[in-house]
Amino acid sequence: MELETIVDETFGSRYAPTTLKSQDTGVKHWIIFVNKVVFHDSVYLFTLQDLPPSNAKAREAEHRLLMFAAYLSKSYTPGTVGGYVSHVKARHFFWLHFHDFAEYGVMFSRIKVFLRILRNRNPRQLRKKLPFTKPLLAKTWQAIRHDFVSLKFGAMVFWAVSTMAFQQLMRLNELVTMRVKTQANLYPIMIAHLTFFDRQGMQIEFPASLSDAQSRLARLAYAVVLAPPSKADPTASNDPFYLPMSVGSAMSLAPCWVLWMFMAAYPVRPMARAATPLFRTAPQAYAGQVQEYGFDVAFKAACRAANIRYEGFGKHRYRVGGLNALQDAGCSVAQVMAAGHWKSDAWLVYSRRQRISLMHYSNMMLR
Repeated sequence: MELETIVDETFGSRYAPTTLKSQDTGVKHWIIFVNKVVFHDSVYLFTLQDLPPSNAKAREAEHRLLMFAAYLSKSYTPGTVGGYVSHVKARHFFWLHFHDFAEYGVMFSRIKVFLRILRNRNPRQLRKKLPFTKPLLAKTWQAIRHDFVSLKFGAMVFWAVSTMAFQQLMRLNELVTMRVKTQANLYPIMIAHLTFFDRQGMQIEFPASLSDAQSRLARLAYAVVLAPPSKADPTASNDPFYLPMSVGSAMSLAPCWVLWMFMAAYPVRPMARAATPLFRTAPQAYAGQVQEYGFDVAFKAACRAANIRYEGFGKHRYRVGGLNALQDAGCSVAQVMAAGHWKSDAWLVYSRRQRISLMHYSNMMLR
């Protein structure tokens, strides 16, 4: 029995909790379709007693999926239709006690053809991911600078999140708690995950006050922040984030300096750092991580103050802007992928540059 339990627990962890939650949407549509549209008496395509299914059972199950896809296609894009169909198929893995359809030779080939035709008839329009560029970041700093140097807590948290997301190509869901919690939100970055270092690689204690922070600022060379877990990296095995210190006008855009000043302005006693989020909602220890809604309000307010139109900027605005800035700095593809913790060519989705700007390089290659 103990071995059976291990097998069940292992198969039960096939999908991340956030993936299961997203699959609920397609499953809910399926239940509505079964109960309210076709009036079928069961939401199961097969039951355990049906396995292995007969050819007739397999054809009947695929027909139900085809009707479900056709029903969805009246209201949703082909991508959404395919996603919801996949949700239903994935949920059967649990309903059939950890058995896949493919184990029994059930491939649902007709549903694949149907979805492919839908996509061909209605090709996907890639959503343009607008970058929040370095000039826009610098412009935002000028708008919030007074509040930051006045040690307004909200301004300091907002700026810490913004600079961290931009320089480290991070998704906002790795730094703030989203409306639908992500894997990173379950284990947020804590103050204890932040460490400061000097040029010799020796650890520097957190500043005890603003005067202490200023007096030791020249020693500060970089900071290290542990990477939170994500759906692609549930065990948080990615390398930590290295935050170099900057000088001159670039210092205000450097999360290393921002976090140094933030820790000085709002210190948290060492014993509470492991239980206090780095980007928190209130000055006191043990406050929760800043929420998506609160950060969006601060972002829009900062944009208005900087005379920046904020419409069109998505959740990956800093990640896209940081990627483009890295490219402009001469970063190679391999370096960009390492910086953004990309394990595939997914970074290409975020790299949307004006084609006309590439004519310069097309011209240079012929010289």
